[in-house]
Amino acid sequence: MDILKALCDRLSLRRAQGHTGDMSDMSPYRARLERIFNEITDPSGAADVKGIGRMSEVNKRIDEVKDILAEMPLRLTQIEERMEGDPDFSRLSRKRRLDALADYLRFAIGLIDREIATPGGHMIVGANDD
Repeated sequence: MDILKALCDRLSLRRAQGHTGDMSDMSPYRARLERIFNEITDPSGAADVKGIGRMSEVNKRIDEVKDILAEMPLRLTQIEERMEGDPDFSRLSRKRRLDALADYLRFAIGLIDREIATPGGHMIVGANDD
């Protein structure tokens, strides 16, 4: 039984990405991301363009989210990289940028929720391409 546990620990996503600490410390990051999500969306979850006045405010929120992702112990570097290359963030439309940011926030919050709820990490098993 100890061998099986050791194998699972070795294969766990948390350990493979350096997530050996207690993931309950993710709650403050989740709260900050959720606050930004609530600031940029209306009650239906759509981008609230009227609530965010200028493009500089949109850019400030985007930068704030990137900073939070960079600080997190969960290491969501793939999301950060995708945000950097996302063409919607280079558009001159506040709505497009806010929609894209809301999508990234939903995804990041969902990942945090799954990580907090998973007590011992989880294994990723690739799809069978045969």
